[in-house]
Amino acid sequence: MRGAAALLSAARTPDGVWEVVRATGLASAPVAVDDDMRAALRLGGAQQARIAGGVGSFRVLALQLDEGATLREALQRIARRLTSSAPHVLWLVGAVERSGERAAIVAWSGSERSARVASFVWEPDRVV
Repeated sequence: MRGAAALLSAARTPDGVWEVVRATGLASAPVAVDDDMRAALRLGGAQQARIAGGVGSFRVLALQLDEGATLREALQRIARRLTSSAPHVLWLVGAVERSGERAAIVAWSGSERSARVASFVWEPDRVV
């Protein structure tokens, strides 16, 4: 429990969020998302993104949101865009607000119009 609390408390950057994901063992080592890949995935509103592969078509994305972006709205938009641009991929997205005040891990299934979203949101300053 203390190890999990320490990971969640340290998740104030994309690297910190990545450490939470890495602890699950779901993906290989991440690589930085360059501008071309960011455009192809339609990740406007996100910066410092990293991506990694998992088993089959499973992919993990960790990113930091632009200043002023709220987790809920930004992640809904990113989920719609990823579903639209890469519908064959199963995504797990970890994100942190630029301020580091809140972080989340999100996954979804279904189509762009009828996606079922599951999320885990936390405040790194308030993990007990």
